[in-house]
Amino acid sequence: MSTRENSGIDYQNFKKYNRMRSSDEEERKRQLALERRKGQFDMISWLLRQNDYVRYAETHKLRYKALAGEIYEIDFGINVNAELSYRHYGLVLADSEESNPLVMVCPLKTNFKGAHPASDVNLGYIEELNSDHESLAIINQIRMVDKIRIYRRTTIGKYVKPKYTLSDVEQDDFEDEYEGETYTPYRLEAKKFEIVKTAIMNYIKFGKIDPEEKNY
Repeated sequence: MSTRENSGIDYQNFKKYNRMRSSDEEERKRQLALERRKGQFDMISWLLRQNDYVRYAETHKLRYKALAGEIYEIDFGINVNAELSYRHYGLVLADSEESNPLVMVCPLKTNFKGAHPASDVNLGYIEELNSDHESLAIINQIRMVDKIRIYRRTTIGKYVKPKYTLSDVEQDDFEDEYEGETYTPYRLEAKKFEIVKTAIMNYIKFGKIDPEEKNY
């Protein structure tokens, strides 16, 4: 009797298993390579956008108010490790006057995997976001952003009669696109905004949005 027969190994299945394992490994390597390429492309795109922002700031001055409770779509860029990156909606936390180039925002994210109990406030469904999922306010990612990062043309809201003053250059472009109308941002319900503010104060004081919850 041959050694192969004595070993008790099903060689056909063993070969098939090795082929499958090799195929899985090749697929894993392919996915990693695709992720690396995407990461490189995203970084290049961000560097190009940064350059555009700098050039725009040299010749334009944004002058418009951003009011507490309004929601805008914001380019958060590419940041380090656990810092929020890419394009997200952001909730304005404090009024920013026309002359102020900065605005304080709390980023929002889609509730795909559930809210982190220490830092995420569930805002429920926001119809204007056109999403089938609830939205979360990420309390531990609050930051100041320049208004240049705000996508004013594609944020949620309604186009109505002018609400705030645009620069001459912006107004010309705006009227070409919207025939004299202007944009009024969506404003979060007052009750939900108060919940966010309470969560922020708790996070500052206790390191978590609900001081009654256990440590995480």
